[in-house]
Amino acid sequence: ALRRHSHPRLDLILMSSLLQMAFGNEPCKLPTSSSTLLKWTLNLGSTDIVKISSVPESLEILRGIKTDIAIVSIMGPYRTGKSFLLDKLVPHDEGVFPFKVGNTVQPETEEVSMVLLPPCATGAKETVIVLDSPGLFAPNRASIFDAQVLAVLNLLSSVALYNNLNIIDRSSIEKLSFAVETAFTMSYFEQQSSDNAISRPHLIWVIQNFHLAMQGPGGVELSGPKWIESILEQVDKSNNGTSTFRKDFGEFFASLDVRTLPFPVPAVADLPKLVEIPSDKLEPQYREAVSQLWKHVLSRAGPKEMGGMRMSGAALARLVEKWSEHMNVPIASYKANSAEELLGHIMSAEISRGTVRFAEQLQQAIKPPMSDAAIEA
Repeated sequence: ALRRHSHPRLDLILMSSLLQMAFGNEPCKLPTSSSTLLKWTLNLGSTDIVKISSVPESLEILRGIKTDIAIVSIMGPYRTGKSFLLDKLVPHDEGVFPFKVGNTVQPETEEVSMVLLPPCATGAKETVIVLDSPGLFAPNRASIFDAQVLAVLNLLSSVALYNNLNIIDRSSIEKLSFAVETAFTMSYFEQQSSDNAISRPHLIWVIQNFHLAMQGPGGVELSGPKWIESILEQVDKSNNGTSTFRKDFGEFFASLDVRTLPFPVPAVADLPKLVEIPSDKLEPQYREAVSQLWKHVLSRAGPKEMGGMRMSGAALARLVEKWSEHMNVPIASYKANSAEELLGHIMSAEISRGTVRFAEQLQQAIKPPMSDAAIEA
């Protein structure tokens, strides 16, 4: 009966009541700003990468997470509105922008930044970690930079959003494919055995400013997965069998999908000042599409797994730390640092933490023996 007479306002009240019952009377803490998780140091005046560093303060934040985790990341060409989209997807108070947004030709994001969404903010059981990333294919960065960004996001993510504008064309496929091919060994997917495998992310290709009909030959409606599979297959065929994009994407990602977003404003002249426009003033169709996209993302963002076990915040912190250390190893010795070494180190740390937790729980469960004074009394 409740479902039959459901009303949006009543649903909101009911959800609020349920959240208060689950989490007490404390208000749900929404993100106000992002924290830097990884940063790249470049030689001044060049594209040479000197060092990749993880940020200790952010690793401590990850270690403090008590629930299971799901990681959602976004990547894509620079200046295509990745950070703006995240600010619309991620729950936050009006007027607050957790991710830095720019409106010039200069790339705005130079690091992987994160926000944490507690279960009360999403309705999920897990803490959802959202990662923003540097734009790919920027003129001031070498191609190895793009491969490293793609590698670490795929290694960490439950869902990876690939942000693009207008349409998926051959150039988009070829650019991403080159980065995927280079990133494959950096993310350790090709070296993983079934015993210690890290779960691969679901790819959702997001096309912003989309105004076409998703139809195939004869006007047949295409689903997102069918469309991306069709595009990859067509590009492979047009290359006379010399490319294996469909196979490569299928091995690098757990699944492929496409979601589209219409123009957020009716006038093109308003696009440069999107940040200044309140969310409720954006086009209703855009707001609805963003809402549906976020629901779809959460439905795919299951707990991140490693070696058949759900990854903890502490394990994620260790993974970020060890991956960045391995990326700083000279390429000649880098190949000796296998997936077995990386994952074995992290799994060992997880087992040690689990042993300590078990010992603490066991100690609390067993009553200590009575003192001599208590016995005499």
